[in-house]
Amino acid sequence: MFFSVRPYWYFLFSLMLALLLAGLTSLQNSVWWIACSVLILLAGLPHGAYDLVIMRARHRGAKLVLAVLGYIALVLAALALWHVQPFMLLTSFIVYSAFHFGDSDFAHAPWLNKFSWGASILGLPALCSKGTVTALFVTIAGTPDVGLLVNGMAAAGLVAALIYVWRAKQPGDAAAVLMIYALVCWIAGALVAFTCYFVFYHSPLHLRHWRDQLGIEGSGIVYGLSGLVIAIITGALWLSTLEQPLAFEALNQTALRYTFIAIAALTVPHMVLLMLVSRRNQAMNGAASLRATPRREITCCR
Repeated sequence: MFFSVRPYWYFLFSLMLALLLAGLTSLQNSVWWIACSVLILLAGLPHGAYDLVIMRARHRGAKLVLAVLGYIALVLAALALWHVQPFMLLTSFIVYSAFHFGDSDFAHAPWLNKFSWGASILGLPALCSKGTVTALFVTIAGTPDVGLLVNGMAAAGLVAALIYVWRAKQPGDAAAVLMIYALVCWIAGALVAFTCYFVFYHSPLHLRHWRDQLGIEGSGIVYGLSGLVIAIITGALWLSTLEQPLAFEALNQTALRYTFIAIAALTVPHMVLLMLVSRRNQAMNGAASLRATPRREITCCR
């Protein structure tokens, strides 16, 4: 299987803990939705904020300024799309995230393994916890017309899980992990299961991968930018209560919506940046490999 051992066990431990908590109390309520939103935000922002460290390592002067401005422009474009067409942003975000999760978690795996993993992570919650996912999407998109999207994700999740297990190096282990993940979706709820994956597998693995590649900790930038985004979201929540105080349930839905908007708006340029950097690295590695190849080996292959 393509899992790294240490984060893999953290992910499994979090899933087992979720099952234990679900046996003691209901995790599909407003309090746990807020808790999951906060955890996703706290885990997602640091590995996204590291993008500035990546840009600083690869650009200087005017190029760095242009890279940052382009990044901000993509954030604003995502926010504008959500304001005009939130359902379109949600759909595009899900499709793009399916590739991003696989590409980030298993950088050296074949593309079908990558996409089937990401589609499984996003599709199994819709398959095993359809009501929760529907409620979440209605809250995020602000429209009840999300049934087609949820059904499509459920079908894609089932097919993707079968493909992933079929192509895995250790099919039994792959099937066990996805079955436990699906069980948590069914018993504890889709948001709880995804939080386990995002907080205890994807985010720490991603951040560690790029820190190892660059050899730069970047803690000041990571936590400074994360704090700034949290302050902005907190301010937006506070402004939303000025005109009319919100009940707890309404505040929970607002917090969930703003968390998704922030994550989606920051993830769009995050994915674009990593795709460009990865392609550049592949091109450089390919050129270096070509230069290192003896001339007679090149000519004999013509």
